[in-house]
Amino acid sequence: MKKSNLLMANALRNNVFKIGVVLAVLLSASASADLTALPDEQLDQVSGAGLGFALEDFILNSDDSSLIVTGINSSNGNEIKADWTRLYIMGEGSNKGRNNTKANIGSYLNPWVIQTVRGSAGLTVGDAGYNPSYDTIRADRALIEFATDSYTNPLQNSALYGQFSFYQGCIYDEVGCGAVGANGTAVQKLNTEITLLEVNKNAIIQKYEINNNLNLSQLEANTRNIYTNFIAPEEVKVEAANTVFQAASVVFNQEAQDLTPLYNTVIQFNGQQDLLFGEEASSGVANPCTYNASCRAARNAYNNALPDFVDARDNKAAALDAFTATKVALNEQLNRTDFTDAQVSYLDRVNDIQRYKLLCGTNDDFTSCSDGTIVRKENTKDNVQSVSVALGNGGIRRKGLDIGVAFDFLFNEGTPQERSDYLAVDLKGVFVDGSYLRLWSTKDENNLSEINGELRLNLFVKEIDINVCNTATCLGNEAIQQSATLNLDNFVLSLNLGYGETQPMKFKATDDGNFEFELVNPINPVVADRNSDAKMQEFYDDYYSNAPKSFLYIGDVRLGNESIGSTTINGFRAQYLKVTSRDL
Repeated sequence: MKKSNLLMANALRNNVFKIGVVLAVLLSASASADLTALPDEQLDQVSGAGLGFALEDFILNSDDSSLIVTGINSSNGNEIKADWTRLYIMGEGSNKGRNNTKANIGSYLNPWVIQTVRGSAGLTVGDAGYNPSYDTIRADRALIEFATDSYTNPLQNSALYGQFSFYQGCIYDEVGCGAVGANGTAVQKLNTEITLLEVNKNAIIQKYEINNNLNLSQLEANTRNIYTNFIAPEEVKVEAANTVFQAASVVFNQEAQDLTPLYNTVIQFNGQQDLLFGEEASSGVANPCTYNASCRAARNAYNNALPDFVDARDNKAAALDAFTATKVALNEQLNRTDFTDAQVSYLDRVNDIQRYKLLCGTNDDFTSCSDGTIVRKENTKDNVQSVSVALGNGGIRRKGLDIGVAFDFLFNEGTPQERSDYLAVDLKGVFVDGSYLRLWSTKDENNLSEINGELRLNLFVKEIDINVCNTATCLGNEAIQQSATLNLDNFVLSLNLGYGETQPMKFKATDDGNFEFELVNPINPVVADRNSDAKMQEFYDDYYSNAPKSFLYIGDVRLGNESIGSTTINGFRAQYLKVTSRDL
């Protein structure tokens, strides 16, 4: 790797790079006294287990500096030169790094921390060392945690503020962003969504109102009875008919395979070129086989084998007709509506049950929701409303970071004309508060030590610009420059991987030196409970109720001046994930 004008050296020498660093021993989670220096004799008595830090009045700007990376080859073996031409980390409002705006990363009261803690599983409120943040990890486990700044104030909590911005449809400090307060723009949008979900829920309930006091468990029981009495018998018939059809197909395929070489031999002789496969070969006087012994032998062999093939073909056709008839009968049962007074088919019942559980969870009452989409939307509305009310009362949101990088790529494709590409990424208003990585050691199935962990990444970016044009034509024409830019507004990501010892992330190195990351299927850490249906049900209920979900919101996606629309992925959870590096 060759380096020209080492990036960091020039950044330090030529640009503003002022850092205020606070290193503080975290005595306890509740400590609120002013930070004071401690002499060595007091430091060795401190029982705290963490280090906090913050960067104040921070600017990194790499103007007039560059880092050129060589030695990278394309798939055709030619060299690719990557020139890292720009890097800046500044305060929000830097105008893509043009203005040296000072930034703060963390603060004295809300620092980034590196600390060691213990799990709390098995402890209760009031026990020494109990902390609900770590109650999914056993109390005898020691963890190391890397955490960004965190805030309980909803206006400063970026995960909550990002949700507000998404539903508000804009960044609040922009002109004409919309009303705030208890009934502001974002709250009204969520109320509309919740109303539509309630309409869908009530439509399901009204279908079955003819059955007085019907609840979810009764509906499921009735649906199971319909399946047992009407659907299952038809499924048995379908399976039996399918077995006959598959057997007939095997016989037919074998007969066709045996007949094929006999057929090919016959059609090699003149006069038999128009013979269809499975059709009897003729023996008229004008046929060339009349005076050709080899031809007659081939014709007779083919014709003699033909009856078995025809029988197999007919049997397969009959079996297919019977199989089709059973599927038609099954479909009729699936769509019958005269099973109960509700006049709802079995398929609709199954769909209604699934939709109701998605909307309301497994609450048996059929009148209120215990979980599901409606409850999640209500919780989201509470969060959004708290931010909206704070803004309406004059609350001020802190400023984030502006971060940008740019690269020039030169591709040597083996022609006199080299090809150059450009990539620039600019992020305006970046926040990562509330993020953490927790790691702990445990034993694997072979009683060997392994690293487990859980990750929460909160990322809120007001605006992301990805530009791929840096030619003189682009730089001199705003319209062309805009057309070569992908813009994402209100980018909100809350990614949660791992749920304590119930679903840990596992970090390993393979025998060939590659890295492996695996998010395992949920497991019950209490082995004795696996033989108890009630305990296992309790375990899965806890997992699906409490394991953190992830979400992604993008308020607007634009390519050039064309808006593609917004993107929402809400309430998703990784059940299993495995990533392994590979040598190229």
